[in-house]
Amino acid sequence: MSENTASGLRVAVLGAHGRMGSEAVKAVEAAEGLDLVAALDHSDSLQELVEAQAEVLIDLTVPAASEDNVRFGVEHGIHCVVGTTGFTAERLAQVREWVAAKPGVAVLILNGCEFLATS
Repeated sequence: MSENTASGLRVAVLGAHGRMGSEAVKAVEAAEGLDLVAALDHSDSLQELVEAQAEVLIDLTVPAASEDNVRFGVEHGIHCVVGTTGFTAERLAQVREWVAAKPGVAVLILNGCEFLATS
């Protein structure tokens, strides 16, 4: 995790021990203006995102977990970038409802290139 605690956008990576997740961790750590505040895997509590004051979560988990991760993020005002595949039309509709109920939170789902946000 970044030792610099207040300089950049506070980012968490979910699925951090997987192939893509570990690369995302490296990329966030190397990027100027980003601070890695949490690197979570399946056995970690999502509450750690709140405790770390994450502003953005990058989800690189599995479809079975990704939907719950996004719901948690949106409910807690954390913007989400989802690299996990497998979002069906039904799942996208559900995410749209969550985002509509939480103005100011954005979700980018790379599978299908969906960007969901309200002002």
